[in-house]
Amino acid sequence: MRRKVEGILASIGAAVCVSVAGFFWLSPSCPVPALVLLDVALLGLAGVATALLHIRGYYYQWGWVIWCVCGGLAAATIIGVWSFAPWALLAVAALVSTALLQSRWQSLRMRTTASILAVSAAVNFVLLFPVAKHSGIEVVEVPAGSLVVHIFPAVDYADAYRARLPAGTEGGLESVARVVLTSLYPCWTSQSRRDKVRARLQDFAFQPGTSMGWRVYQRAPNEIVMGLDESHLNFRVSVFLSEDSGAQWVTVSTIVHYNNWKGRAYFVPVRVGHQIIVPHAVRTAARKIRENSRVAPLERRANGLSTGNRSILGHLVL
Repeated sequence: MRRKVEGILASIGAAVCVSVAGFFWLSPSCPVPALVLLDVALLGLAGVATALLHIRGYYYQWGWVIWCVCGGLAAATIIGVWSFAPWALLAVAALVSTALLQSRWQSLRMRTTASILAVSAAVNFVLLFPVAKHSGIEVVEVPAGSLVVHIFPAVDYADAYRARLPAGTEGGLESVARVVLTSLYPCWTSQSRRDKVRARLQDFAFQPGTSMGWRVYQRAPNEIVMGLDESHLNFRVSVFLSEDSGAQWVTVSTIVHYNNWKGRAYFVPVRVGHQIIVPHAVRTAARKIRENSRVAPLERRANGLSTGNRSILGHLVL
């Protein structure tokens, strides 16, 4: 009975990993680094492999090796959690439960299995995280001409991510800021929720003093600065447009100032999530803007053709 439960849990974990990896591999609007997706798919296959080895009686010889691989691959779901969210956590829970069942709940074997999972996950996270963060974008310094450079008397944390935009991006700064903000919502957010966010931002002018969850603090021809002042910390997020080497770029910078020890403690775990979420949002926003820039000329061409046809039809009717 226990082995059947192990097989079911491992199969669930594997199915989730492989299907999620395949879905996001084919998703044009929510890009996830290919190495992360490969890692997740291999996690599922390794989970099935260890379950089969155990059923055939080989677990005690090779199971710890497979679970070492699984523990390492589980780090990919941490990196992709902003996209995968509940599905990734379900897969990890299923595979970890399988590992604990295979240890027969014996304390020494449980401690060994848990240690292998934790150590290998930590090692893989350290190796994989820079790849995920850099994929498709550039990690840069906060632009020297940005409004946020001197916005706080003391800066406790700062980062910036830059992506290239297509030449002649339509809509200007406000349009880019809207896409960046909607991209901060995870890929598993329902379409209706995304539509509500887009509708709310559609007529938002990003003028200083206005708010749409985050308050707009400053505005320049090529930059919008938003953020919040809270009891434990203050933060600002800048959407900055620039030109370099004949190309247009968007840089999203974050500046944080701690107001007390609570802010410092709060930002320790948030920092890891932030460095996953924001690069993913910048990568997604850049791709959406590129897609829109390709679609817009086609739509104009189609509208022009349609108008021309209506004009000809009008003459024929008259």
